[in-house]
Amino acid sequence: MRSLRGSVTAENLLTAFRDKTYDQQRYMNFSEVAIQERYMQVARLFSQMAKGVNEHAKVIARFLLCSGYTSNEICSLSRRAIYVSNTIANLETAARNETNNATVVYPGYSKVAFDERFMEVSVLLSMIVRADDNFGRLSATNAEMLVDGTFFTKSESQIWVCNRCGFVYNGYSAPLLCPLCNMDQRYYEVQCEPR
Repeated sequence: MRSLRGSVTAENLLTAFRDKTYDQQRYMNFSEVAIQERYMQVARLFSQMAKGVNEHAKVIARFLLCSGYTSNEICSLSRRAIYVSNTIANLETAARNETNNATVVYPGYSKVAFDERFMEVSVLLSMIVRADDNFGRLSATNAEMLVDGTFFTKSESQIWVCNRCGFVYNGYSAPLLCPLCNMDQRYYEVQCEPR
């Protein structure tokens, strides 16, 4: 691949790296808030998102390093405050951020890379769009379920698993208290059946 240096694509990748690094820290902070509020399933989602955006940043950095950028040039981060709120507000923030990335930011970056004939970068950015879209949908869905009360109550019987002790319960709602470890309902999640 030819050097990215001096291109709009390079500037977009530098911005993307900085944004992904910021998002990684923000989602880790959101995960901590979810743990404090005992939404263990949401904490794991935020942790997964933090790991995902960190991987995006690593791949972006590799493209920049291969084009002769130094780690100091790539990592010259501007300091931005990370605001956290409660779990629902944090989910809504994440949903907006990831949806904007998937519908506006990264498609635009991908088009610029395509127009500048950096096809590998364009493909990479298109793949990030798919991941960000998924994170946005998961965040929005979880926020909606917490707001409308369907996070721990379903219309059909489910297999609920306590994230602390592994106790399994069948029913429409997760138990208010785990009969095994005595933790509250927020430690429960629906078990996904193996395919």
